[in-house]
Amino acid sequence: MMSYSYQFCLKIIKLVTEQDYGIREVAKLHKISHSLVIYWLKPLISSILRQSSPSF
Repeated sequence: MMSYSYQFCLKIIKLVTEQDYGIREVAKLHKISHSLVIYWLKPLISSILRQSSPSF
């Protein structure tokens, strides 16, 4: 399995979250698996969901 730099991962995440690229589109452009992009996005999504959920 290849290892990717933090900067590369961040670049991919920003393309999806800030520049409205699709996950599969970004994966194809950078010749990586779309499931890898999802794997990198999961912590961000989880964090957002935790912050927006109502506390009782």
